[in-house]
Amino acid sequence: MSRHVRLRLGSNKYPYGWFPPQLLILRSAQQIAAVIPCEIEGFVIEPEQFLDAFLRREPWTIVSARRRTGGGPHKKLIEAIVADPTCLEAGLSLHAENVWVADASGEVGYIDLLLIDTRGRYVLVEVKVQGKEIDTGIGQILKQGIMFARQNFLDEARVRLALACPDIPDVRRLACAKAGIECFKLPTAAGKEAPLR
Repeated sequence: MSRHVRLRLGSNKYPYGWFPPQLLILRSAQQIAAVIPCEIEGFVIEPEQFLDAFLRREPWTIVSARRRTGGGPHKKLIEAIVADPTCLEAGLSLHAENVWVADASGEVGYIDLLLIDTRGRYVLVEVKVQGKEIDTGIGQILKQGIMFARQNFLDEARVRLALACPDIPDVRRLACAKAGIECFKLPTAAGKEAPLR
C-alpha cells in the first residue's frame, strides 16, 4: 500500500524542485511540525543545525528578524535593555532581538527580546511604551510563549514570560501575575535611571 503526501517543501518563495541530500520531517501527534532544511526570515536552517540544538535542548529557531524601521520611544526602550539587560534583573543576558515565532496554523509573531537568566531559562520580553498597551501585551506574550516553546520542543517551565514598561498600573500588574507574566518597570527616559522591578 502506498500513500501519497502532498507537501510544499522549502519556503513559499523558494520551494524545493527536488529533495535535498538531507531532509528531516518532524511530526507532532498526527501533524507535520517542521520540514528541515527550512528558511526562517532569510536564514536557512540545515538538519545538522536542528539536531545540534535539539540534542543540547536549546531552541533551534532562534533567528532575529530584520529590525523594524523607525525610532521612537519603543526603540529607545529596547536599546536601553539591550545595552544592559541586568537593568531588568541581575544575571540576565541578551540572546536575541525581534525573534520570529510561529505555529502550525500559520500564525506568526515577533518577540521583542529573548534573554537568558542565571538558571538557563529563556526570558521572553515584550516591551510596551504605555501602561494601556499592557492589555494587548498580555495576550501577545502568552501566545508567543506557547509558540516559542512548541516550535522549539521546550518544556514550558524553561520559558519565562515578561512585559517591560515605564508605567505599570497596579490592576495591570495583578492581571500579569494571574497570567504568570512578570512585570519589569522601566524608566520613562530610557537608560537614565535604574528601573524598579
